[in-house]
Amino acid sequence: KARTSEARKKQVALAARAQKMQQLRDDFVAMSMAKSQEEIQRRGYDLEELLAQLFETHEITYRRPYRVKNEQIDGHFRYKGFDYLVEAKWRAKPPAEADLAVLKRKVEKKLESTRGLFVSIAGFRPEVIYEFTRGESSSTILMDGQDLILVLEGQISLVDALELKIQKAAQEGIIYFPLAQRFSQ
Repeated sequence: KARTSEARKKQVALAARAQKMQQLRDDFVAMSMAKSQEEIQRRGYDLEELLAQLFETHEITYRRPYRVKNEQIDGHFRYKGFDYLVEAKWRAKPPAEADLAVLKRKVEKKLESTRGLFVSIAGFRPEVIYEFTRGESSSTILMDGQDLILVLEGQISLVDALELKIQKAAQEGIIYFPLAQRFSQ
């Protein structure tokens, strides 16, 4: 009876998670169809909320946007002994090196065990990544809109996505590893 009860609980939890992931996918699609200037401006904040719900759905404790003195932090999570500050951008163009440097400075002001996750729906330009990492180490990993879609579609879990990105950054110095490459290898 105990095993049956436990199995039912797991089934219910999996069904609830699948339903939540479907809602997040629907929300992301709705955000991507923003037409008015107000909707376009709002979707950056909506992205921050979507990320919070995505992490919570994967049972990773997530702190929603907050301010520390003069800095805005879009989110925070703790994963495998490291704290991660999140920067989330939904703009028409990929971020410039200066945008990445802002997160890097925020991370550097915190404990040594702090890292960064920069989420840019528009992706990243190779020359910006090159300049950002040239001659320096980085404690930031990058996630783009295509990565996020793969997670939302259930092709890879958020945990597996983080593991792969962290592994590539730690072992090979690749801070931007598009998850789609995982499927082509």
